[in-house]
Amino acid sequence: MSDPTDPLPTASRLPADAQHLGLRPVTAPELQVAASLRSDKRLHRLLAWVALVAILALVASGVIAGFTR
Repeated sequence: MSDPTDPLPTASRLPADAQHLGLRPVTAPELQVAASLRSDKRLHRLLAWVALVAILALVASGVIAGFTR
């Protein structure tokens, strides 16, 4: 039975360990997106690589900015 005050009464697609830690799609929407990616789909792999490159570029720009000050 779902709680009427629960904003997401339906089951989420988060991994079991994330659910065990108490993470919900509201608190960690990136995990739900990452958990829904499938490695057998080319577009999903491309999306994962683009996201990884974007994150690494942001980290690198922060490190470079820290050293140039």
